[in-house]
Amino acid sequence: MSSVRARLQLRAGELALTAALAVAGLLAYVLVHRGVVLALLALIAPALVLWLVRRPGNGYLLAVALLFTVPDWYPHVWLMAPAFVLIGCLAGVARTRLRLLDLVVLGLVIIMAQSWLFHTQEGVSTKAFVEGVLPFGFYLYSRLAVTERILRRLCWVLLAAATVGALTVLFDAARGVAQFQPPAQYIWRATATTIFRASGIFGGAPAAASCLAMAFLTSFALFRRERGRAMIAFLTILAAIIVTFDRAGLLAVTVGTMLFAVLLPYRRWGRVALAALAIGIIVYAVTSSSSAIGTVSSSKIVAEGVIRQSTLKARLRLLPIATELLHAPASELAFGRGFDALEGPPGSISVQLAGSPMLLELGGPNDQYLTSLIEQGAAGLVLLVMWLGGSVTLGVRAALRLPRGSERRALVAGLTAAVAGFMLVMSGHDVLHNLPMTSVAALTSGILVSVCSLPSAAGGVAAAEA
Repeated sequence: MSSVRARLQLRAGELALTAALAVAGLLAYVLVHRGVVLALLALIAPALVLWLVRRPGNGYLLAVALLFTVPDWYPHVWLMAPAFVLIGCLAGVARTRLRLLDLVVLGLVIIMAQSWLFHTQEGVSTKAFVEGVLPFGFYLYSRLAVTERILRRLCWVLLAAATVGALTVLFDAARGVAQFQPPAQYIWRATATTIFRASGIFGGAPAAASCLAMAFLTSFALFRRERGRAMIAFLTILAAIIVTFDRAGLLAVTVGTMLFAVLLPYRRWGRVALAALAIGIIVYAVTSSSSAIGTVSSSKIVAEGVIRQSTLKARLRLLPIATELLHAPASELAFGRGFDALEGPPGSISVQLAGSPMLLELGGPNDQYLTSLIEQGAAGLVLLVMWLGGSVTLGVRAALRLPRGSERRALVAGLTAAVAGFMLVMSGHDVLHNLPMTSVAALTSGILVSVCSLPSAAGGVAAAEA
């Protein structure tokens, strides 16, 4: 028996040595013919796959981290998150029930697909369409992966990844030039009349502010129990939001914080809500009062970073131009003019668009509600509002059922505040034309719906603190 065992051990050792030699030869070939990067990927890939399938949710957590730490315009990055989640699903998926909001999100994607298929004259490629709807996959990933066991890890991964993303924004701000994309192509670079607005890996100042604002509000639940460790991350993210000089992102943080304080409710957060309200009133008074504008307009940071009268006037000019496009046949009014119709070349859709060069140049009216009505029609707009408004309604109802001040109620309140903040951002930006913003919104909504579908949010008080 001992001799048989010795032979088996020898054969196992020989097999391992043969495999090691084969891998070494393969790596040597890749290194010589394909370069160092691919050789490192070939070395890391097996270990990464083993980690992804080791525990349910690992692929999802890696996809979340990727969203906040790697620029989406890097080659093939848009394929990495689905690949990670798909491999991770081999370890198991969450058991959840189908909700009406799931069907609403599916319907929105279908409406976008038909607006692409039936408007081929727009010339939008298949790759562009897939990249445009793939961010909604984060909603599906969340519905398949979020469980009671993964929630705490998810909150920390989200906060840590958002902190890394915030550091890239602060790095841009410190250097005064875009570091993660060609500076000459950066829209928010400094000029003689404008200030530099940092964006980090997010590709744009509005995208950076909106994505970080949603992560900031979502992570409020960690603040109660882990205040010391979370405080540094919170201050870093908040500083990054400020240096983007994006008013919609700051408004989302302000209103979201107030909604969070109302939903928790927690006595100390009531003070935070009052402070946020006071800041909002001051900002509104400064930006709306002509006398106040005259007093502070000498400061370039305030004039171009907060007030920006030129952009306000441009948006006011865009509004009547965009509303003129609503005078269209019933079919276009119901189902829109086509996927990315406002991103295409002038005249590719209709004479009306050809006569709106300013609207086409800016890619839309800077109002997602109006953009959706133009591109996907009334059907797309209704589904968009149902998705986000339904998520907020579901979150409010779930928060009110949970114990006051509990950790689970804080998580639901933070997620609800993040989605509500995103709805405010949509009134000032064409967010569905931006992959990071849409991805983070779909992620946040998916987490919220999943958390509200767990037994703890459905009425189980004991499970809420598990």
